[in-house]
Amino acid sequence: MLEGLFPTLGAALKIGALVVIGYILAKRGAFSKETQFGVSQIAVSFCLPCLIFESFMKDFDRVRGDRPDWWVFPIIFFAILAVFFGLSVLASRLFKGHPLRPEWIALTAFHNAAYLAIPLIDSIFSAPEAQAQRGTAMLYISLIIFVYNPFLWSVPVWLLGGRGKPAEPDVPKPRREVLTPPLVAIIVSLAVGLLGWLGPIREKPLFAPLVQLVEMLSKATVPLMLITLGGIIALMDHAERLPKPMLAAHLLLRLVAYPAMVLLFCLLVPSLDRMWKFLFILQFAMPPATALAVIAKRYGGREGTIGHTSLVSYIVAAATIPLWLWIFSKAVGSTAGG
Repeated sequence: MLEGLFPTLGAALKIGALVVIGYILAKRGAFSKETQFGVSQIAVSFCLPCLIFESFMKDFDRVRGDRPDWWVFPIIFFAILAVFFGLSVLASRLFKGHPLRPEWIALTAFHNAAYLAIPLIDSIFSAPEAQAQRGTAMLYISLIIFVYNPFLWSVPVWLLGGRGKPAEPDVPKPRREVLTPPLVAIIVSLAVGLLGWLGPIREKPLFAPLVQLVEMLSKATVPLMLITLGGIIALMDHAERLPKPMLAAHLLLRLVAYPAMVLLFCLLVPSLDRMWKFLFILQFAMPPATALAVIAKRYGGREGTIGHTSLVSYIVAAATIPLWLWIFSKAVGSTAGG
């Protein structure tokens, strides 16, 4: 049952410890931006695609059999995302004419869909008897990345680009940023799964070395992502800051109002799969996407504003995410489903 699997203090400390390790290493100069880039490339270009393929290989056929409507999940996710983007734009009218309004919209509308969600799922479903649920959750997170990534690497580029320091030279075009290795892994995994080839890959001895390599690399995903996240937060430019009213409004919407609205939606639709509800709450309780700082740096945005607001948001989210998961367990724990 999901209610017995919410993060314990030990799981929260484990996640926090890895983030802190990355933060301390970066502050001491042992985890430079160049090193972070290399580690991040290993995590995003190799380990995360392996984790995605592993989740499809082990769980896609089972999830597809249990939930023939599995494809509805990313559609609902994107609909919620679009609603919250619209609400962020609407709420930003409170700051009409303010030069930091576009940054506020991006920070409030675009959340961290993978770097925190994947480690949390890995900890929440760490028990041996919960591995099927872990696989299901990882599979659905892959589908979230599939629909979220193109949105994340297009709209914020338009919002943030050319508003701060000059853009970096030889920056790749945004459309090239969309087609990342994780997205390619999802497309390939979906195609292979829909063609019915995952079973033979999983079961035939010929593919055993490949399967073992995928499993080995996938296990490195979570620690690499968390340590890198700590380093990214530490080395973000914090020079420019949102005014306090804008910062307070951001925190209120991003970490309180949006997850509250998702919880209300879950309660109003009791027939919705419980795993889907859990993942919706987890996703929309997240702080801003770290990719926003990358976008601001690459495309000439106000990196300092993004960095400082993200730092504050992550500190507050360390308290609000466990709180929302606890509220979910009390409010939706008895709901039938996944």
